[in-house]
Amino acid sequence: MNLAAEITPRGNASDARLLVRIPAARSAERRYIVGQLLGRFLGQSVDVCAWGEGYSTITCVDGPGMVVVPDNLLAVPPKAWLTAASLPGEPVAWLDAAAFLGRHGLPFQRLPAIFPPALGASPTPAVSSSGPCITIPMDLFGSAFFMLTRYEELVSQDRDVHGRFPAEASLAYRQGFLDAPVVNQYAEVLWAALLRLWPRLQRSRRSYSLWVSHDVDLPFLSYRRSRGRLLAGGLKQCAGDLITRRSARLATRRAGAIATTLARGALGDPHYNFETVMDLDEACGQRATYFFLATGPGPFAPTYGIDEPEMRAVLRAVAQRGHSVGLHASYASAEDAGALRLEWRALLAACEAEGVRQESWGSRCHYLRWSAAEGIRRADSVGIDYDSTLAYAGRAGFRCGTCYEYATFDLAQGRPLRLVERPLIAMESSIIDPQYMGMGLTEAAFDAFTDLAVECRKYEGTYALLWHNHRLVSEGEVELYKALLEAC
Repeated sequence: MNLAAEITPRGNASDARLLVRIPAARSAERRYIVGQLLGRFLGQSVDVCAWGEGYSTITCVDGPGMVVVPDNLLAVPPKAWLTAASLPGEPVAWLDAAAFLGRHGLPFQRLPAIFPPALGASPTPAVSSSGPCITIPMDLFGSAFFMLTRYEELVSQDRDVHGRFPAEASLAYRQGFLDAPVVNQYAEVLWAALLRLWPRLQRSRRSYSLWVSHDVDLPFLSYRRSRGRLLAGGLKQCAGDLITRRSARLATRRAGAIATTLARGALGDPHYNFETVMDLDEACGQRATYFFLATGPGPFAPTYGIDEPEMRAVLRAVAQRGHSVGLHASYASAEDAGALRLEWRALLAACEAEGVRQESWGSRCHYLRWSAAEGIRRADSVGIDYDSTLAYAGRAGFRCGTCYEYATFDLAQGRPLRLVERPLIAMESSIIDPQYMGMGLTEAAFDAFTDLAVECRKYEGTYALLWHNHRLVSEGEVELYKALLEAC
């Protein structure tokens, strides 16, 4: 099967073709991960064919030699597939890249071998018939597949109160590599091995980027169209601030917001701050994506309607100023494909009515409520181009092990999907809020955000940063956000 047209990105700099021979078992899974690492990540033209050995080999028309990648995960028996028996052992081994690549110039020294070579696997050659041989001392393809597809999340039953797979249950957190994009490291190891054998190879050029997004959860703090409802609702909320939440400061802030809203309407509501947020982003050269809730029943349902005049005005302003629109899929849609379809149609209809035109459309699940079993399949089925849900609410980092976009794969059905994943790296509340990492508005929080940017820069990746617009109200958060835009 010739994968060149499918997996070679625009701007591929190499004329040489690679031939990858893979074991026959789980052909779709193997072709997928070869396509992502060698094609999408490294920009190589690749042909893939099956053969009978228990390891994969890479050769090149540009010269002699062979890179050998041992097997493990994708060779497990069918009865063990997607079961606990196929999960990696712990602790994972940590490899010294210099031990098998020499002076390699990689931006790291050690990397986790999630899957070592399988016991009892076919022996790998020290020298091939066509020249020197480099053997990667781990199941690199299987380890990358494990991270990109979120394999462990389909196997594990660990869930938090919102039905989410928590960071603490992940192998990356337990073994200490959640803060590193390990799949990018695997790609770099592969590239270093290829260059040792075929130094004329060239890879696609990339450049680091910061991609900012804002989930529109609470566009109004106090605004109601009816002045009577505004006053009645505001008094009730202020009483709750004083009695239930025991916060005179919050009550005072809310009372001020009510007074301003009475005088100026929605424009006086501190959460209806979209022009201000766009000013912040544009001052640092950013064009952000705003993810809007469209509709949705059940718990945590939207507090606004996408057809309300105030929200239609936001859609127009976002598009006119060169920012983008996406769907914030509702809490309920994580378990209801029909609900997701209705929400998607509602958003597209509203955008069409307001003249919003875009080349691509993305989504992010409310509360980051995503399922490895159904989440990507549902988003793919309704026609969404990309998803950007995959971060842990409780901890920032590289849930998917990468800062690159990549094509998704349906584990349950064993097939690649059209949908692209744009991994989310950090959400403001993950680092700041006390129920999560709890760093507050401190220098430590600034360092945590910027350390992730440093990791993304090492691989010319994309730092996907989420900051809810209703959080850009307090002076402290605004100042931290501005500092991060300038630093990242």
